[in-house]
Amino acid sequence: MLGNKIENIPDGWTVANVEDIADIKTGSGDTQDREEGGKYPFYVRSNTIERVNHYSFDGEGVLTSGDGVGVGKIYHYVNGKIHYHQRVYNIHNFKKNVLGKYFYEYFSHNFYNRVMRMSAKGSVDSVRLDMIAKMSVLIPPLEEQDAITKILSSLSKKIDLVSKKIENTTTLKVGLMQKLFSEGIGTKKEERWEPHVDFCVSPIGKIPKSWKIITIEELGGIVEDGDRGKEYPKQDELSDEGHCLFLNAKNVTKSGLDFTKLQFITENKDNKLRKGKVLKNDIVITTRGSVGHVGYFQDFDDYESVRINSGMAIIRTEYNSYLNVFMMSSLFKKQVNKMAFGSAQPQLTIKNIKNFKVAIPGSNEEMEQITAAILNMDDQLRLLYQKKLRLEEFKKGLMQKLLAGKWRVNLRKVAEKSAIEA
Repeated sequence: MLGNKIENIPDGWTVANVEDIADIKTGSGDTQDREEGGKYPFYVRSNTIERVNHYSFDGEGVLTSGDGVGVGKIYHYVNGKIHYHQRVYNIHNFKKNVLGKYFYEYFSHNFYNRVMRMSAKGSVDSVRLDMIAKMSVLIPPLEEQDAITKILSSLSKKIDLVSKKIENTTTLKVGLMQKLFSEGIGTKKEERWEPHVDFCVSPIGKIPKSWKIITIEELGGIVEDGDRGKEYPKQDELSDEGHCLFLNAKNVTKSGLDFTKLQFITENKDNKLRKGKVLKNDIVITTRGSVGHVGYFQDFDDYESVRINSGMAIIRTEYNSYLNVFMMSSLFKKQVNKMAFGSAQPQLTIKNIKNFKVAIPGSNEEMEQITAAILNMDDQLRLLYQKKLRLEEFKKGLMQKLLAGKWRVNLRKVAEKSAIEA
């Protein structure tokens, strides 16, 4: 059970357990050891790297979380002075026939599947030492390990570059929204926009004096929650495909709509539900648990029908295009945090949603300009996320081939390319 038999070993490759090619130990640190601005990186049980002013390890190693939400998902390659948590495993002191960077790629690609196979309940709360120690590893010759590592590292650098662009664009978007919803664009005179000069302090913050604050209810239209009656779908009535997309909390996130994991109900069940039907240009907001997440259904041609679950509400007004971008802003999110009630399971009621305040520009043209500017930033972010996803999927597919030896690296061509670049 502890071993994982590897079949079809490529020519020239060998197989060994982790315990036979490296040492394994856990750290001595505790989360409270972190020191702001510390000299050395401090690896805890998350992707967040803290800082400390002392180190407990100096060398090359591969780190992974031993418990918590990061089990099987968090990996770090280190080479230098570090400190690490008492529930973080450090695989280090590699034998001469194993490159640390190659092991990092192999281990981070295969370990999660291994621990999931060893769990009877479909999730893993913690990692035992023997889960790592008895894991079998395919080991190519050193020259091939180096070539594989360089290929995968090159892709990782490209992914990191796109991630940085996403981070920078997100920061720009937040700054742009802060400026637009507090200062506006201005008043258009002939073909020029003149900046606002008169401002006032409203119930939700500074806004141009020509703007007004009204509630979502005063915008007119509909605010409606999902059907909670006797026909509400049971778990066994949900499927991976079907007539009507039945939204769950994973589809409406803090970053907007996410259609990665979907569930559907039949046309018959759809027709029996009394309310919660999503129409084009509707806004959906989460009302239980992670409250205040917003999704804008500007277009959903891929689905015949869409309904919300009981932990959501629909907002339908003629101003939804603008309302959608306003609800991304800190002016709206602060209201959500203040209005949501219930500590264990925060909730928003329909009355709460109707009472949310919205800053309305003095002219429709200014409203349209603000909406277009923020949606333009969204378009840039969407393209970057798509690019990152393509790169990640390409790398994943490449890892499956290279790390199993199904595709072999042409070492002669690699050597020729290195010579040319040198």
